[in-house]
Amino acid sequence: MNKKLLVLIALLFSPSAFALRYSIQDIIPSDAFIVGPTAINNSGEVTGWLYANTPSHNVQAFVWSSQDGLRSLGGLAGGNHDEYGTAISNLGVVTGISFASNGSIGTFTWSQALGAQSIGVPQNAPSDTRVIGQGVNDYGVVVGHSYSPNAVTDQPFIWNAVSGFQTTGYNGIATDINNLGQVVGNIDTYGYGNRHAYIWDSVNGLQTLGYLPGCYTVAVAINDQSQVIGNSYGANCNSNGFVWDSKQGIRSLGALDGWLGSTALAINDMGHVVGELRGAVNGEAFIWTEVTGIQILQDLIDPYSGDLSNVVLFGATGINDRGQIIAQGIDPDVGAIHGYLLTPIPEPTTFALLSLGLAGLCVRRWRKPAILRQRR
Repeated sequence: MNKKLLVLIALLFSPSAFALRYSIQDIIPSDAFIVGPTAINNSGEVTGWLYANTPSHNVQAFVWSSQDGLRSLGGLAGGNHDEYGTAISNLGVVTGISFASNGSIGTFTWSQALGAQSIGVPQNAPSDTRVIGQGVNDYGVVVGHSYSPNAVTDQPFIWNAVSGFQTTGYNGIATDINNLGQVVGNIDTYGYGNRHAYIWDSVNGLQTLGYLPGCYTVAVAINDQSQVIGNSYGANCNSNGFVWDSKQGIRSLGALDGWLGSTALAINDMGHVVGELRGAVNGEAFIWTEVTGIQILQDLIDPYSGDLSNVVLFGATGINDRGQIIAQGIDPDVGAIHGYLLTPIPEPTTFALLSLGLAGLCVRRWRKPAILRQRR
């Protein structure tokens, strides 16, 4: 095949051919709710929480998709609960946290087939143990941490419906698990709050992710390429998000000029990271890639998004492998805090020019044999 044609095809279908522009959609466009999206899967299903201005003032966990709309996750039996969806698998299984009016805290899983079910507490744990579930993979394995109000340390756990709870034997928390069974979080290495990010699996055990100058670290999420993101903090630390992999180690995402720092919140299998730039007063949602570095998502919203082009996005909390991003923001015309879905779209001029060029080369390639036949 013609080399020029191969190059043009590669350009046409590469991510760089599509300018980073996003359409924006208010996922729950009702001023009766404050909405906090927390995670999105590859099907575009979103989980999170919403606060309804009703007499009960309960916080409700939800699942939303563009096809099925909003669905409340119901709630666990046994009284008045505030519930938050914290993670969703690609099969639509949600894990979340339930805060009861009596002060107990538990973790639930939810699926369309089974509804909401409590995962209970670790075996032999005190009756007042509180369980915080934060991640779930496509096998339904949940990770998080448990603690008792009278205990000094937290205990990371791994849970599934068959085997129940498994602990890692370390003090700290678990925040996410990928489909390879790798768990990330942070451990308290010395028992004095000196927490450091780690990756753990059943074969290799625990490995800390290294250090940034003057910082403690916490790992937030891991993708199926074993790339980890997290955040650094400390009195003498430039508190920024970081990305880690086994080849390059730990690298700070940095921050843009004029901002105090960055907070990484989610990563997809392409290695694209989203989160929040921290300012003195407000935050700003961002996306980071190896090629572009940090970009403010506000600047990438399609100007033809109508009234929603003025939405102020102050934190991006999830990104899937299709590049869809969820973020929390505020519409200055209404003043309501809502959840927004950002979907990448190609730059029309770039796509049109490359398509015309590809069509021209294809026509030229198709006509050439006829000319050769005439010469014969």
